[in-house]
Amino acid sequence: PNIEGGHQAPVPTDGQHEAMLARMLQFIIDPNEISIREDVMLLSKMQTMKKIFLPWILTSQIVNAKAIDLISDHLLKWTADPESMLQHFIITFLRISNLMRRVSVLECHSLASFGTPAMRDLGAELL
Repeated sequence: PNIEGGHQAPVPTDGQHEAMLARMLQFIIDPNEISIREDVMLLSKMQTMKKIFLPWILTSQIVNAKAIDLISDHLLKWTADPESMLQHFIITFLRISNLMRRVSVLECHSLASFGTPAMRDLGAELL
């Protein structure tokens, strides 16, 4: 549902859903990596990722299947190589997420450089 200003309402989730999403995203990026990278964890909090992938994760729990398998089966309608397509998609969003975070840090630093000493300290901490 849209909220004022045309923005999408946040997807209500709990920490368990975000952790499941982060594990799935990490698996898509690098199936051999066991630990979840910090940037992937931040990506799992992104509303776009939640809106796209949480329905698959929730469905997978109901039908007792892996979400990644459900997604891959669905993508077979459009591509012969769903794993590569999905990996490219996730890596692209990971880059977008990283850019958004960098811009946010720069904005905080910019505001802090012209603000009060407390604001300057906050900007320095973020960098």
